[in-house]
Amino acid sequence: MTLQIIMLQSKKMNEKNYSVDYKRSPGNYEFITKDGTPVLAMAFPDWDGFSKSLSSCHEDNSGYIISPELITMPSSLDEIRMNMDTINDRIREVQDLSKNVPNSLILLGTPTLDGNDELRNSLAVIKDGQINGYIDKRGAMWPDEEKEFSSNLREQSKLKSLGHTALICSDLVTAMAYGCEDETSRGDWIPSDAETLFVSSCWAIPQYNGINTPKSYEDRFKGGLEKVVSSIFSDYSNLKEVIMVDREAPKKLVDPYIAHFKRR
Repeated sequence: MTLQIIMLQSKKMNEKNYSVDYKRSPGNYEFITKDGTPVLAMAFPDWDGFSKSLSSCHEDNSGYIISPELITMPSSLDEIRMNMDTINDRIREVQDLSKNVPNSLILLGTPTLDGNDELRNSLAVIKDGQINGYIDKRGAMWPDEEKEFSSNLREQSKLKSLGHTALICSDLVTAMAYGCEDETSRGDWIPSDAETLFVSSCWAIPQYNGINTPKSYEDRFKGGLEKVVSSIFSDYSNLKEVIMVDREAPKKLVDPYIAHFKRR
């Protein structure tokens, strides 16, 4: 094999299989999916910022409005159950506000408690005053999360299009692992007809160790995210884009990774 061929192969291996548009500050950001659906990313670090922004949405807004992970949570993970009244009040507030944007589907990151007293890290899928269902986080949890949240799945809610699906935060990591298995092992983490993946996140990757020891938190979080997304695109040939709605990692170590990844 000639040196030129080796160099070309090495260059190809190092090329990214995506382009990415990063937004690294809290706020509202508009994206358009490949099929033309508007997405409003409300990437605020706390409930006050999110609820004020949602209350100011124009009634003509359509498509998706997506929050970061667990935006309704008023306190630490180990205090969720004692704060469920506040959390449920916030969910109801979003239901009421959703009536002002009847053409939008809201994906609200929130703890949810079901009739069997199982607590989950979820996306509540809300439209025109109604909760249509839930998308649950199912794996790749922090140890503190595992103490509080169930990974027993309910029936997962459908989105606007069969080509759209959603995951929560580091479920991206586990979806990547599933992508390395055969079709029967994948489950429905990323359906075979999905072209657009939404991710509601407070990005942190303690479960993902496939990167070198980083020199900084920025290297760790960004490096891990980009490696995961690259692998997702490689493993799921149907997937064309990933839209991530993020807030700061714990203790505000890094700015949020609001991003639109597009397959090349």
